[in-house]
Amino acid sequence: MKLLLGFVLLLVILGLFSWKLRQVVEESNRDTKWVTHTHQVLESLEQVLATMVDIETGERGFVITSNEEFLEPFQSGIEQIGRLSPSLDSLAADNPVQQRHLDTLDAFVKLKMDRSIEIVRTLKSLGAEAAMQMIREGTGKRSMDQIRSRIEMMKEEERRLLASRLEAASASKTATTFLLNSSVVLLFAFALFLFISIQRYPAVLEKSKRELERQVKERTAQLAASERNYRDLSEHALVGIYRSTVKGEILYVNQALARMLGFDSPGELIREGVLARYHNPADRQRSEEHTSELQSPYVISY
Repeated sequence: MKLLLGFVLLLVILGLFSWKLRQVVEESNRDTKWVTHTHQVLESLEQVLATMVDIETGERGFVITSNEEFLEPFQSGIEQIGRLSPSLDSLAADNPVQQRHLDTLDAFVKLKMDRSIEIVRTLKSLGAEAAMQMIREGTGKRSMDQIRSRIEMMKEEERRLLASRLEAASASKTATTFLLNSSVVLLFAFALFLFISIQRYPAVLEKSKRELERQVKERTAQLAASERNYRDLSEHALVGIYRSTVKGEILYVNQALARMLGFDSPGELIREGVLARYHNPADRQRSEEHTSELQSPYVISY
């Protein structure tokens, strides 16, 4: 019983460790996912800033040189911003703080792009001097400064989140390592326990066998003592006692009954079968009917 309880207890502990290990692994995977998500946000912010710089460079290069080759990074930058903005919106959807920053950033980006497009159109329609005058007004520069500032604020928020998520990921990794090592120890203990149990099983079985034999001997002795007591009681009784089957077969009579019926011994009486001989046959018939109603093959005593 002790071995069984120990076995069950060890299985329960292993089950709890497995359940907790699964939880920790899930948390670790979730933390890793968030760390990756933070890096994606930071990378997208860098791409937005780099693309806005390309747009500004293309705009100013075209104004200075009137060379339309500078419009290539300008045009590709505008297309790139069109793809980056929705992606960044999706990445920041889980963070209300970043969403507010992103709304402001989108406004500054639109303002800067509109101003750059307007400068390029002015150059084409009114000439370089008019375009340069628009640049000197500083509207585009102020928008670009606001973009850099807002992107830096968003990056700072992401770096703060990254530090927190890295800490959580590190804690999950530590917990996972601890649980894995503990599980290995428990499995070793389980294997050792199983080995010891197998080694001890023959001894335990032999002990159980001896205990069973002892109990059988005790019970046999008790039954024998009970039978002796019954026989002593019936042999010394002053009244006649007999035991027979339903059909009337005599199994036992005591000495008192043998003497009453004029026999020297109970064995002689049983051999004669005198108890089956009723003075009135109807009495025997009623006795057989009564015992048959019991529907039992067992011995009836009188």
